[in-house]
Amino acid sequence: MGESTQSVTWTEPTVDTSNGQPNANITRNRIPGSEFVIGSTYVLYNFTSVQDPRIQTECAFYIIVSRFQDTQAPVVTCPRNMVVVGDLNSPTTTVTWDPEPPTDNVGVSSFSFFPPSGSSFGIGITSVLFTATDTSGNKADCSFSVTVVENTDTNGPIFRNCPADFNVLVPNDRSFAIVNWSPPTVFDESSTTVTSSHTPPVQLAVGQSHTVVYTAEDAASLTANCTFIISVGYDLDPPVMDCGAFSPITRYVREAERNTPISISWNEPSPLATDNSGQVSVVRTNAPGSLFLPGIIETVRYTATDGAGLTDDCSFMVSVVVDPAPRFQNCTDYRHATDMDSNTASFILLNPLATDVDPENPSAGPVVNAPTNIPTQFPIGTTTLRWTATDSRGSVTECVINVIVSDGQAPDILSCPGNFEVFVENSTFRSALVTWPEPQIQENSGQTVDLRSTISPGSLLGPGNYTVRYTARDGFNNEASCSFHVTVRDLPGDTTRPELQGCPTNIFAVALQDLDYNDQITWVPPTATDNEDTNVDLIASHNPLQRFFIGETTVTYTAIDDRNNRQACSFQVIVQDDQDPVFSECPDNVFQYVNPDTVTTLIKLDDVLVTDNSGSVQRDQNFQSREVVDNSPVTINLVASDPSGNQASCLVVVTIERTTGNGLQLIISCLGSQPNLWKVWCS
Repeated sequence: MGESTQSVTWTEPTVDTSNGQPNANITRNRIPGSEFVIGSTYVLYNFTSVQDPRIQTECAFYIIVSRFQDTQAPVVTCPRNMVVVGDLNSPTTTVTWDPEPPTDNVGVSSFSFFPPSGSSFGIGITSVLFTATDTSGNKADCSFSVTVVENTDTNGPIFRNCPADFNVLVPNDRSFAIVNWSPPTVFDESSTTVTSSHTPPVQLAVGQSHTVVYTAEDAASLTANCTFIISVGYDLDPPVMDCGAFSPITRYVREAERNTPISISWNEPSPLATDNSGQVSVVRTNAPGSLFLPGIIETVRYTATDGAGLTDDCSFMVSVVVDPAPRFQNCTDYRHATDMDSNTASFILLNPLATDVDPENPSAGPVVNAPTNIPTQFPIGTTTLRWTATDSRGSVTECVINVIVSDGQAPDILSCPGNFEVFVENSTFRSALVTWPEPQIQENSGQTVDLRSTISPGSLLGPGNYTVRYTARDGFNNEASCSFHVTVRDLPGDTTRPELQGCPTNIFAVALQDLDYNDQITWVPPTATDNEDTNVDLIASHNPLQRFFIGETTVTYTAIDDRNNRQACSFQVIVQDDQDPVFSECPDNVFQYVNPDTVTTLIKLDDVLVTDNSGSVQRDQNFQSREVVDNSPVTINLVASDPSGNQASCLVVVTIERTTGNGLQLIISCLGSQPNLWKVWCS
């Protein structure tokens, strides 16, 4: 109140674009949160379309600020009427309460109680006024009463949990006992004062009875007593334990749990011990649920001690026994060599024997899981087989047997060349290019064999005697060898031609369908020998499976020895054509339309299409143009031939129809499945 401006906020208007309406730019003369003076202020919003600035609209409203006149009083809530009991033997009593703060629409400037909380109130009823004033000077009040009732206490204090008489026993070497007990509690309507003859812990002489007295006095001088007797004497009887409640304990664990402590529990008697003094404490080396290490026998001991230090004890043994996992016998690797001329070793493998002794169930044997289909033939290399044995506690033992098969057989050299001699080919250098077929190797293991020779085929050797040695070594270092002798001699004058054996005879075949050749023709080439040259060159003009076209083709084989002596043989490959030419469009009935005054009609059939697999077609004279005088149908037989004499014919019937018009387009019905457009020209 008294301020000339006020901050005002509002929710600004927005543009609805949900139905595809264009968005707009917004301008305004005031923004939310602005300060407004007392009176009326015009607020204007202008909206201009983003797409078309000519489209505009506006939104306007007034904000009216007026002075505020607070006439509303604060809201006060008084405490409930209070009734308290006055202090004993006192004319006044201090009374307090927790006020509830007043509230106001503008704000509370002050509030007070009369008399205030914590004042002294006399016996009787006192009215308390609660007044609150807000920042505009508006006031509100309420009142409540405080009634102080005179204290007329006639009940004395009451002891609770007063100890009963008890005995304390001590060893016979002592003259006193340190005695402790729980003090009693006292209850009263007013404050009390408690005194006692003894305060625990207290030293009491042996052989006497000691009376302990607690006295309580309240504010009204009323009293109450708690009395009990403590007798202190010598304790000659030790405590007693029930040792029959304990018995030895044995637990079994798997071998895999050898280093893992396990929890073992047992039942304890209740009470653990008794004593004539009524006071006995028991200690134990292990409690039920304690952890015990496998492989160790431990003694669990209970010791009971009474107040005189006399003891009794019980003990029993706890054993955690490791049950060994199953054992395998005959679990050893096998080593064998391959059978003769084989890459496997044949033998029968004996199953290993699994044994186990269960201390709790001696008749229960292990469960053995053996490989299925153990072979009787083992390949070269290592074959691994696994067995497992599981006992009743789940301990698993594995037996792994490796069957190791090695190749102990040397390779076989099947075709070692024999001794031979050659002649010098080059008289200038007196040397010969010597070659031979390398030996064939058979290896039982099936693996690659390393074949080496002292002299390689294709070597250039001078005159002399040479020993060629081949050594075959397999992957297991098994070796075999063979040798032969090569003699190189000076070359004499050789004029003998090589000989050809097995020269094929003429071969007849037909061209493949729709083709002018055949590429499926094959034969066995001839072989060449020479009196001196063991490696005669054989040259062929043609080879099997190449293309042979219709007609006759001469195939020639020429054998040339190292002295250039030659011998040739030839045969014919004759490819015949057995396929007739093909009419692509053979007309059936042809209608020729001519003018009524036309005397003769020229018929042309040289456009009829004929093909042949040979690529060459000979047409007969009926394909040539001819003149027809009358109107009778003309039957023309077209005959086509290929160079091999294969023929095909097409029978055409031409009918002359006289009508008006020149140069007509005729529709001709063909023998094929589709009609064709055929042109026949008239003269």
